[in-house]
Amino acid sequence: MLQGPGQFREALKKLLHTQGECAQQLFGTLESEREALAAGDAEQLDLLTRKKSDHLRQLEALGREQQDLLDSLALEGSDAGLDTALAWCDPSDEMRQTRKDLLGRLERCRTLNERNGLTVQYRMGYVRRALDVLNGDPAGTSNVYGRDGRASSTVQSRLLASG
Repeated sequence: MLQGPGQFREALKKLLHTQGECAQQLFGTLESEREALAAGDAEQLDLLTRKKSDHLRQLEALGREQQDLLDSLALEGSDAGLDTALAWCDPSDEMRQTRKDLLGRLERCRTLNERNGLTVQYRMGYVRRALDVLNGDPAGTSNVYGRDGRASSTVQSRLLASG
């Protein structure tokens, strides 16, 4: 158990540093994922997906560790609880900038992850349209809803070629 503000400060400082390193590694993985998406490298994407999951699990574990640290002071795990802890253990506000930097890194990770997700969605739409053409469905006619609310195709499949 932590006994005073100095011990708490050192534990929190170490935790914020570790979270920052993990967020930076996640960002690097997300950038590599973006490159692999652009190159269409499925094998690399599979590897990066596992790395991304590992980073996210580590960040989640560090978040639980932060919660435990705040619980040791009987503070809630919210931003307000962390602000209270920082005011108590870090009157010079040195760690506030560290925390701000961490939040910025996490926000950049979220933004890049969303962009990568949009790229995947776009490619999936392209594949669906290509499959529609191969199945004989004109573009945009699959997944049409009728009066009864059920999805149906307005065109029958036809053979594109025979050999």
